[in-house]
Amino acid sequence: MTNQDALLFRMQAWWSSYYSRPLKDPILQSYTLEELLYEYYDKIERSKVAEENKIIEEENQETECLQDNLDWAEQEEMKELANNNNIKQKLNETITKTKTDEEWMRERIIEEEKAQDSSFGEDINLDFEE
Repeated sequence: MTNQDALLFRMQAWWSSYYSRPLKDPILQSYTLEELLYEYYDKIERSKVAEENKIIEEENQETECLQDNLDWAEQEEMKELANNNNIKQKLNETITKTKTDEEWMRERIIEEEKAQDSSFGEDINLDFEE
């Protein structure tokens, strides 16, 4: 048996196993060694390309998922910033109202002090000897 015959038999065994067909299948018997080799290497190359495409697709999905997560996080951060700005604005409004209320209260106290009798306590004698 020559090397070429051994290679032919090996390729026929591969083909038979790959397609689950018997070694005496008429289709297999019609193949030349070159055709079997071409089909063998074609299957190998196609499986490599399919694996590479699968890896690329998985990487793209991971990148897409990561980008979606980053976009979501950015949106949540923007919502939080907007909420914080609303809280700050309400706090500033409250502080402004509080200052206005304080000013109003001071004015009322001053008015009440002016309205009271300014002679309060003048009838008290501080000479304790009498």
